[in-house]
Amino acid sequence: GAGRRAPAFTPPPTRPSKPTPPPGPPFWLADLPTLNYGPIPDDPDHPLNRWAVWKCARPDGVGWPDGCRWLKGWRDQAGPAWGGPVLMAPLARPEAWLREGGLSQRAVMGIHAVLIDDDGRARRLPDGRNKTDWCNERTGSLIGCGVMVGKPSFDGRLALCEGLADALAIHWHLGLPVFAACGSLSGLLPVAEELAHLTRWPLQLSELQIWPDQDTKADPHTGRKPGPTGALRLYAALCEEGVPELTLWLRGFGRPGQDPCDWLAGLAQARADG
Repeated sequence: GAGRRAPAFTPPPTRPSKPTPPPGPPFWLADLPTLNYGPIPDDPDHPLNRWAVWKCARPDGVGWPDGCRWLKGWRDQAGPAWGGPVLMAPLARPEAWLREGGLSQRAVMGIHAVLIDDDGRARRLPDGRNKTDWCNERTGSLIGCGVMVGKPSFDGRLALCEGLADALAIHWHLGLPVFAACGSLSGLLPVAEELAHLTRWPLQLSELQIWPDQDTKADPHTGRKPGPTGALRLYAALCEEGVPELTLWLRGFGRPGQDPCDWLAGLAQARADG
């Protein structure tokens, strides 16, 4: 009624806030055997599957190669600065893939990792990169190592390219095993002799296909485009190691600036449109 005083407002008790755990190290500096990683889920809405469709136009019903792994829960360990899940693939020298029983743990010389955002786009790190290599507790270019995508059945053809996305696109669309440098094809120059060995008995590869990126920007110091330049250098190095020129296929395709996965994605879309 009139004149009755309203009861005083008593705020609800507040729960003590949980202490924020300190951010862990970037994923490439972590102790990889202790991380929570495993095969990539089949869920089409998973960020890595979104990335595969956006980046490589992965055909329907095609699974991930066995070597690819998903690093889970990194957001909780490293904080929002590093962001979503990580796609990882092992790095090794070409000879290591030929051993009986596949690639052994001893043969893995490092990890190539790509950071993916929750919407499937590549998430950039504070320094502008979105990928890195890990080896011996350090980062940087792993000279003489590469990512093998697809089972190395070596039916007579092997593709060589610059990165994991291109390797997946070539494998998914063309059914080829692929050995990818982590960067320019020039990174495979130290293993040119090993690659040449794959063309000899008892393997006798009939084709080594070189798939360069068609870069639009030239090196400001040399004026050369790194993708085609690296491909030509690798071609020459393989010839010097005794690979017959009839065995080498230097792929040229699409418009300037179009990389292999972009070209294959466009080709897949054209086929889907009839």
